[in-house]
Amino acid sequence: MKNQSQREKMIALVAEWKESGKTQVSFAQEHEINLHTFKYWIYKFRQEGTTPGDFIRLDQIAAPELCLRYPNGVELLVPIGTPYSTIREFINL
Repeated sequence: MKNQSQREKMIALVAEWKESGKTQVSFAQEHEINLHTFKYWIYKFRQEGTTPGDFIRLDQIAAPELCLRYPNGVELLVPIGTPYSTIREFINL
């Protein structure tokens, strides 16, 4: 369980870093993360193809609905097949 919570924490931090526009060095210092550890997590997520913020094709999703999770924790379930323009509006809320 500890590894999963560490992974989720690092996914959130990598996503926050990508959105921040800051350098890896300044972001790691600001969050008191060892720079080499932070770089490792970024590398690991890129290798797995799970880097937060990457785009995925919606037609490759096998689930009956798409879950949009907002930074405040609110989740919105959108049926697959919803027009892209509507999904885009939900994302930009």
